[in-house]
Amino acid sequence: MICKYDEEGLCIGCQRTKQEVREWPDYDDKKRKQVYDSIVQRGGNPYKKNRHY
Repeated sequence: MICKYDEEGLCIGCQRTKQEVREWPDYDDKKRKQVYDSIVQRGGNPYKKNRHY
């Protein structure tokens, strides 16, 4: 998967920042949950199945 970013620097599919995407493989479950919570605060839905356009 390849992320495409909007003008705010968020992936248009997964709503993660470039830093979150880059560091995701190193995150533990607690950190990933924090990122998911941030996505919800940004108005996204981290649990939808077809995130990429």
